[in-house]
Amino acid sequence: MNSYTRFTVGLVLVAISLILVLACERPPSESDLKASLGGLAEEYWTKRLMNKDYKATYRMEAVEGELPFSEYQKRVANAGQITYLSIKAKDVKVENDNGFVDLIMKCRIAQIPKELNLSFLKDRWVLKSGKWKHVLEKK
Repeated sequence: MNSYTRFTVGLVLVAISLILVLACERPPSESDLKASLGGLAEEYWTKRLMNKDYKATYRMEAVEGELPFSEYQKRVANAGQITYLSIKAKDVKVENDNGFVDLIMKCRIAQIPKELNLSFLKDRWVLKSGKWKHVLEKK
């Protein structure tokens, strides 16, 4: 076999391999989407409320680029009256490209001596280009 023939055969084998790999790719299942969304919601709220990492949460928002970061930070910053201790996803639902997560947060309020468990209303997420993005509530 000359080098041109080897190159052509190699190229054909690579093309066939790519076709097989891409043909086997499947869209994520609902359980995969739920699992990824539950973990992502916990990560988002931990960064936003406990770590106050607003730049990281801004990148997770569906409004990223539409709402200036300075405006976003004003809307989401915690005034400090509540100390958040833990955040867990309680229930995750996926409907087409929309996700809804019920969260439980353990927190402490300065004027109350014991820890409180707070249940959130449904936290909404949207699937954009294969990635979950948080939907910021309108003020």
